[in-house]
Order: sequence, then C-alpha cells, then structure tokens
Amino acid sequence: MTVTECDLERDRALIVETLARHLTPQSDEARFDWLYMRNPAGRARAWVARDRDTRQVIGMAAAFPRLIDVGEERIAGWILGDFCIAGYARSLGPALTLQRACLEVVESGAGTVCYDFPSQQMMAVFRRLGIGAFKDVIRWAKPVRVDRKVTERLGESFLSSGACVVGNLALRVVDRIRKTDTGLDIAVRDAPCDDEFSKWSQEVAAPSWILLARSPEYLNWRYRSHPLVPVEIVTARRFGKLVGYAAFHRTGHDGVIADVCGGTDWSVSQALVDSLIALFRERGVSTISAHLVDGHPASPVFEACGFHPRERIPLVVHVSQKRPDLGHAVHTLDWLIMSGDRDT
Repeated sequence: MTVTECDLERDRALIVETLARHLTPQSDEARFDWLYMRNPAGRARAWVARDRDTRQVIGMAAAFPRLIDVGEERIAGWILGDFCIAGYARSLGPALTLQRACLEVVESGAGTVCYDFPSQQMMAVFRRLGIGAFKDVIRWAKPVRVDRKVTERLGESFLSSGACVVGNLALRVVDRIRKTDTGLDIAVRDAPCDDEFSKWSQEVAAPSWILLARSPEYLNWRYRSHPLVPVEIVTARRFGKLVGYAAFHRTGHDGVIADVCGGTDWSVSQALVDSLIALFRERGVSTISAHLVDGHPASPVFEACGFHPRERIPLVVHVSQKRPDLGHAVHTLDWLIMSGDRDT
C-alpha cells in the first residue's frame, strides 16, 4: 500500500467518490467545497491510500485547519476527519499508515496541535501510534416532550394522548419553576455574524481556556453556510450589547445544542440554554442533546438546566514534539469543546 497527498483541485472527484463509497452518502460537491475549500482558516489536506499492485484507492483521510486560542496564544491547529478504509482492506496496517500521514501535518510545521473524536475501533489505531485518549466528550441529554416514548409503549390511543398531555405539562412546569429572569434579550439571529462577534470574543477571552477562535467569518462558515445541516444562532444581549450566543439545529425529533458561548458569566450561558429548551419544546422536539468535553466549565450549567450525562466518546489530542511548552498548557488549561467544534 502507498499513501500520497491529494491535490484538492485535481482530485476533487476522487475524494467525493471515495467518501461516498466508504464513509457517508452525504459526500457530494457541495460538502467538498464547504469543508475542504472554503474554510476561513485555510484549505483542508487529504491523503489517499492505494493498493500497491492495482493502484486502486482503498482509503483516505483528511485534516481540516482551525485557529485555536490556547490561553493568550493563538496557534494553528488541525482537526482530523473523513477517515475511511474499504471493507476488504480494514486491517490495522493500512489504518496506521494513513493516520500516521495525518499526524505528520503537525510535525511538519504546518500546525502545532491536532485533535480527533475517534470511534473505539480507531482508538486502537491511535494507541498503536502511542496516543491515548486525552479526555472524554460526554453527551448530555434532556427530555422536553414525552410523546415519542409514550407512543412507543402505549401506541396511539386516548390513553396515550392523555399521558402525553400530563407528562409534557410536568416537564414544562419544572423548567418554569427553575428558570430565573436575567434581564437578557434573547432572539434568533437572521443576519450573518459581523464584527460585533469579534469584539465580544476578545472581551471575554480567558487565559485559562483552550477553545477554537470564533471569528465572524468562522461562525458564518461553520454554521450559517453548512450545506447539510440547517444551523441557527440565538444571541443574548444586555441593553443592546452582545453578551453571548448559541448555535443549534434539529434532526427529526431530536434537538442539538452545538455551541454555547456566554463568556465567564455563566448566567448568560444558562439563559441561552433555557431559551433553547423553550424553543425546541415549541418546535415539537422530544430530546435535546449537547456534547461537552469532560470538565467543560459549562457542564454545571447543563446539569442545572436538567440535562443528564449519557454516553461518552474519546477525544484525542496530539501536540508537536517541537512545542513541549504547549503540551503542558494542553494538559492544564480548561478545554471548551462542544459538537460544533467537530469537522462536520
């Protein structure tokens, strides 16, 4: 097997086809343009693995650039993704070779850190490369309507309809009792993010945090321009001034809070989460989920809003050997990672 880096312009069709065949049916030209070419942090890098004899493509992997604020330093980093291997070639050898090529993007000087959210199968690959799980990312979940669960157990009947009314009312009352008035104006934002978001981000930056740089260009690309998922943004304002925002979307009966940023004033984050609970409930969502890295400073906010921890997935972080000082910061500062910080 041989591994070579792709030319994104020349190999566009090859990448789209390989991903559609071995990873996701959602792979198309629109996804490629958005994810690989239009990222405001720069273009992606991709590698393909070929059978040495037939030259047939048997897998690929990619790295997507991110600007990351590590305390008071902004660094260039990468998130790994779009890793796939043909079913007949899924042995440890090809996976190791491909993943090693991705990690070289850090050691080559093109960035200083990369991270990934691997499956349990991929964790075996990382362990063979000497990289263990850094932290877990936890899915926090909250039921806001009981209709789906009741119907699954009782079917559609007069009895189930009555149970749904009582159950939904109970959930709504609990949230109303807990909710406090913060004096914030919270509303869905229809316009693109602008320089106001840059100014706010600079004002609330904390030297003890590690988080992705959230420029308006990044927010508009990551959320408003997403070709597959219609992501919306709500803003929180106090006397007209932006003090926080959240990004969210819906998949069927399930709602997802992809990003919550309220600075160091956690009452702002809680008000944003409360507003999304009410919004999702009115839109008929059954369950709301939010993925937060273990130890995320906002975890108590979600717990206070009635969310409960569910399954976990590993977070892997690899730091360039040329930056041992950065490695120390990575292990001591607070990571603010949510599902919005993934590749797609």
